[in-house]
Amino acid sequence: MKYNQYPLNHIKKLIAKGQEATTEFDNIDSFLYNIDCDFDEVEFLGLGFKNPDFDVDSIEIKEYYRIGEPTLNYGGTYQHSYNFAEERPEAGVSVVTTGWLHSLKSIFFGTDDAKIESKGVYKIKGFAIPNVGGDDEILIIPMDFAEKTDIKTRDELEKAVAKLD
Repeated sequence: MKYNQYPLNHIKKLIAKGQEATTEFDNIDSFLYNIDCDFDEVEFLGLGFKNPDFDVDSIEIKEYYRIGEPTLNYGGTYQHSYNFAEERPEAGVSVVTTGWLHSLKSIFFGTDDAKIESKGVYKIKGFAIPNVGGDDEILIIPMDFAEKTDIKTRDELEKAVAKLD
């Protein structure tokens, strides 16, 4: 089964179109009411509209790690992470960085060996967006299915993430 995401070039065009719309429309709703687009394209148009300074040309697909498998939606892509503290979805899927692992927020999330082993660590390809999660973690738009790794401890996770930083 193939991951059901738009090609990166199409996503970049949608983000740029959203950015351009900020000069003509006062809000995202009026912009969306005036264009013809697919429901799934709204996410990327909105990403551009809400982030007019996001450098579309710098977008590149990279590998990231996350604790826990992201949830697939009915369309075949991953749902955005959920911020339980604020009771709202985030703007993308949260991933782990060395900075986040060394922050107090990672302690509250629970990054001890037992939790890491029970949830699993997944490698996932995607591109970072300018928004951050409720725990100040990087958010990405996934471009492929997550793969479960053999990582079982915080130390192993830190070493793996450090290689990507």
